[in-house]
Amino acid sequence: MNTYTGLHIKFKEGKALTGTARYASIYTHKGYEQSRRDDLESLGYIFVYFFKGSLPWYDGDPFETNGKKMSVEKGINIKMNTSKERLCFGCPGYFEIELMINYFNYVQSLLFEATPNYEFLIKLFSDKLISINNYSTPDFDWRCTKV
Repeated sequence: MNTYTGLHIKFKEGKALTGTARYASIYTHKGYEQSRRDDLESLGYIFVYFFKGSLPWYDGDPFETNGKKMSVEKGINIKMNTSKERLCFGCPGYFEIELMINYFNYVQSLLFEATPNYEFLIKLFSDKLISINNYSTPDFDWRCTKV
């Protein structure tokens, strides 16, 4: 979003990778201009990495497997061909594979200029946290005010 005009940036192709390849969205690897959908996809990869401690295309040193360096292109190919089920397999039981698959299905279906439904995404995780903790309203740190 352009902070001066309030308009969404224009779609472009042929862009160089910006950011960390490990977490970059698939559209970013394809050379497309990044938008909010790409930020959310990257966030999903970060969630999975935090939950599991690894990603199928990254485990240990960047693009290294069995002590051999893997080319960035091969790592990207693995990312593009990894199913959501395989990616999310092994996430903690309380987050369940389905929750993360729903998250990725939603964010990867967004169009370039789409405004994500942040309330939906918050509810997706909040509902799960409420169900596992039997809370009617979870008390998150960012909601607490400290005097």
